[in-house]
Amino acid sequence: MGEYGVYIAIGVALLLGFVVLFVGSGGNKKEEKKKLYKELDEAINYLSGNNESSLKDCVVRLDIILGKALAFAGIKGETVGERLKNAKSLFQWDDYNKIWQAHKLRNTLVHENINVSDRDINYAVNYFKFAIRRLLG
Repeated sequence: MGEYGVYIAIGVALLLGFVVLFVGSGGNKKEEKKKLYKELDEAINYLSGNNESSLKDCVVRLDIILGKALAFAGIKGETVGERLKNAKSLFQWDDYNKIWQAHKLRNTLVHENINVSDRDINYAVNYFKFAIRRLLG
């Protein structure tokens, strides 16, 4: 009977370990999701500045949040672009293409010194918001 007690104790310890691991990680996901939604709201608030610098900053911030949301959804990749390429199946083709265009606009804003219309920036912002909300659920 003593030998069975050891096996029972080991089994209970393993079961408790799995419960802590899986139940405990659910809270972290909720907190991470909440944090990402807060970051999304803060980035959108940059639009109220309504000057070129704040609009560009909003696009850059949203692209970073998109990368975090893709990682949150379990999409692998080192960069936002790599993650986005690996996320094709999560979106309809037309939506995916528009999200990719928003990401490319971010790259243009960061790497090239050209003016971008407010219309293009608002278009990108709307698709970033769409994608992030879709990924976070």
